[in-house]
Amino acid sequence: MTAKQQHVEAHRKIGIRRRLLDKLGTTDGLAYIPYCGDGDLTHDLDRYDNRRCLLIDNDPDRTTTAQQRFDTDTVHAITADANHYQPPPQAWGDTPFAVADFDAYAYPYQAFREWFANAPLAPRLAVFFTDGQRQAIRRGFAWIEPDGTHRKCTADQVTIWRTAYTTWPKLVQRWLTDHAQTRGYTITDTTSYLRSGVLVYWGAILQHTPTVAAGADEGSPSSRIDTRVKLTVPVLDAVLEHVAGGTALDAAAKREGVSGRAFRKAAAGDARLKHRLDAARAVGKGKGDPHWKFDEPTRVAYLGALQEGKPRTHAARDAGISYDAVREYRAAHPEFGFVERQAQRESNDHVEFALFEAATSGNVRAIELWLTNRSTDRWHDRRRVTLAGDAAAPVEVSLTTEEPLPDPLSPAQHVAGTLVALRDAGVLVPTLAALGLIDLEPAELAEAEPEAGSG
Repeated sequence: MTAKQQHVEAHRKIGIRRRLLDKLGTTDGLAYIPYCGDGDLTHDLDRYDNRRCLLIDNDPDRTTTAQQRFDTDTVHAITADANHYQPPPQAWGDTPFAVADFDAYAYPYQAFREWFANAPLAPRLAVFFTDGQRQAIRRGFAWIEPDGTHRKCTADQVTIWRTAYTTWPKLVQRWLTDHAQTRGYTITDTTSYLRSGVLVYWGAILQHTPTVAAGADEGSPSSRIDTRVKLTVPVLDAVLEHVAGGTALDAAAKREGVSGRAFRKAAAGDARLKHRLDAARAVGKGKGDPHWKFDEPTRVAYLGALQEGKPRTHAARDAGISYDAVREYRAAHPEFGFVERQAQRESNDHVEFALFEAATSGNVRAIELWLTNRSTDRWHDRRRVTLAGDAAAPVEVSLTTEEPLPDPLSPAQHVAGTLVALRDAGVLVPTLAALGLIDLEPAELAEAEPEAGSG
């Protein structure tokens, strides 16, 4: 059977998954992949090669195609309702899930909620979402919140639906932050991008932060261990700082009121934390890299945040590092400054695309800005300043246009003229009705609306 391509800009989907799976730091654990379709994304993503994958779709033809793509028993495709949790084959034992990929196109959160509530989970998780709710808000003023609450308003309730539309990417991340805590997880990293302004592709790394067990550390009684303290990121960092200063792990953990046993357990389930612990120990013995805190995974996270357009200080915070550590590393490795600048230049691509989306959606200011900067041979914002009069007298300044000003145009006629010019240039643009100009007087609208068949 010949499989058909089902993904738009598949390279971007693969890229966002590669970045987070590299940060996950381990190939242990199962992958849960509902809405798998023909399985092409799983097949093309090499980061799944060494991981058992459970593929789910409600279309039997697609699951058959998906299974046929793989000649290994590490991939199991089943036909079932992807919105509801499906357990892995019994032959896979009690191995927990470490990855979940909810490429649902429209609404991935019901499947995530059921999986997160019922599946056996690894201490460190990578989760991915394809979310089309901004499109639902824009088209029908109706959407579903991540918690399952249905929302609907009318077109004239602009404040409600526009707020939901503009804040949606941040809203779903805040929801995941709160929801993850129901099973003791916190978000340590996120990445995202928009396609066509309405589809949100995003993912996150979730880290389990177990409550420190009561009792003594490694069998030695200690009244300094607080059983209410959790291994949060600040606590982990503080312990590692002590270790890098030459303090033994048990003593370092005790200084922060936590258990060394709990720290070791967390490191055993988190390859990145284990790497940082080893690096801190090496520094403590005088044999390690003095810039151990800004290791390669942390640098990747930092540069990824820069590519998303975040300032350097914010990018450092998102990567879990102080900006002073970034400065120290840059001073020791001047070539890193060039890499930073390249990452920041890439963030401009997102802004340019957003401007293009606004222009083709009818935003007149965006249209003017795009054309006067991208097609300067045809579009100009021309003004000419001339000086006249006696050189010894005070200078009088007059501002004139290069061509005579036309008769004053109504706002609708101004917009219509711009849209006609865009149509002539081959750009797909909305009608005046879609821009909300249908409330104009009929005569004025007739003058403003381009003729049918004009482009």
